[in-house]
Amino acid sequence: MASQGGLLGAVMLSTMNYEFVVRQSKDGQYYFTYRNSRGNTEPICWSENYTTKQACLDAIDKVKYGAGKAPITDLT
Repeated sequence: MASQGGLLGAVMLSTMNYEFVVRQSKDGQYYFTYRNSRGNTEPICWSENYTTKQACLDAIDKVKYGAGKAPITDLT
């Protein structure tokens, strides 16, 4: 098996330093942020609010599954 080098290897290594963080807002709803788990931990992005924690976790799974395959649509 060939080693994971080049851009793919760099992407795989860089994603190991990122995490999803589930939080609960003051009104009791749940949301997640995606951030670097080392150094600058300011969120890269965040979700909408979900009424249940399970719905929030399901949304994380959908992002994890689909983000790598999603095309970039530039509307500028």
